[in-house]
Amino acid sequence: MLLPAALASGLALLFPGLAAADADPIRAYGHEIREVTPGIHVMAQREPFHVQPLGNVTIFRQSDGFVVVDAGGTPAAGRQVADALQRLGPAPLKALVITHWHADHALGAAQLLARWPRARLIATRHTHDQMREGLAPFREPSRLAGKLATVADNYRTLAADPGLSPAERRGHARTADEVAHYATQFDEAGIRLPTEFVEDRLELDDPVRPLSVLHPGPANTPGDLVVLSPRDRVVAVGDIVVAPLPFAFDVDPVSWAGVLAGLVEDRPRVVIPGHGAPMRDTAYASRLAGWLCDAHDRITGASGDRAALEDQVETIAGGDPWLRRWARAYWAEPLAKSVRDQADASARSCPRVRGAIARESAGRHDANEAPEATARNR
Repeated sequence: MLLPAALASGLALLFPGLAAADADPIRAYGHEIREVTPGIHVMAQREPFHVQPLGNVTIFRQSDGFVVVDAGGTPAAGRQVADALQRLGPAPLKALVITHWHADHALGAAQLLARWPRARLIATRHTHDQMREGLAPFREPSRLAGKLATVADNYRTLAADPGLSPAERRGHARTADEVAHYATQFDEAGIRLPTEFVEDRLELDDPVRPLSVLHPGPANTPGDLVVLSPRDRVVAVGDIVVAPLPFAFDVDPVSWAGVLAGLVEDRPRVVIPGHGAPMRDTAYASRLAGWLCDAHDRITGASGDRAALEDQVETIAGGDPWLRRWARAYWAEPLAKSVRDQADASARSCPRVRGAIARESAGRHDANEAPEATARNR
């Protein structure tokens, strides 16, 4: 990977692909905003894959204000999320929940809190600590701009490499443009750290739409939170679920698979992933859990089969050489390393989704879901 290690491995940089002339703040953020069900909106990236994806933002409307899940990944993005809230109605931001510490989910918090200073800022202590340490480079936008200029130049060099496929060259050229745009989004500094912490569960009571903020256990990060609307049976899960191309840096595959198995068994009506379109069933979550357990079982088995994850790469890529490149770099290679790094991996049993529940989940579909969104997530 060409990104500087301090940025690439932990900061999950946001590269919104957009034209500078796009005047609409929601579209300029690189998202479409859509109503998932009355009173619940999602700001989701329009294109199916970016090298460093743009995290989803979920907006729950309660009787006296909004609860927002994740904040956007730059100061400019945070302001655009705030603008979206004001378009949805004259109600304050009551609470902002940060699902995990990655930059593309957390860096807009300061701008949201500047507009609604009384809003609660909620996360786990792990997320707080990782934001404090891991997001330090974003406190100095001028130095960050220089690093990103180098990254963009590296991608432009790759875009001119005749040894790569046309799809790969196009992908590198697009990424170079996105990196250059991303560098312009830090027109002010400021990182707001969470001030309220969830250990297991926190209830955000409301007569219209009560919400539960849950820490189901280590998954994509040790501090992941999910936000559940029990009455709607809608759950925003952050990067516990990522589509169409998941990533697995420094994860606990067994714990993550268990969290996904619990999600499938709870049978939500809608799953809002950290990246990708809202999902009207849990088929993709079931598949993701299976991949994690397959990786664990293969690599800890007698043969220690690390190359066996190539079948997962091919399933993710669907024959696209650009996606194949990143499926290896973001999923298969770091997942194999994560399994090998578990000191007690061979002694652990990976919890698999029960077959009957997985089949039932795969068969459920809401007729109101856009067909193209469903196709992307299966």
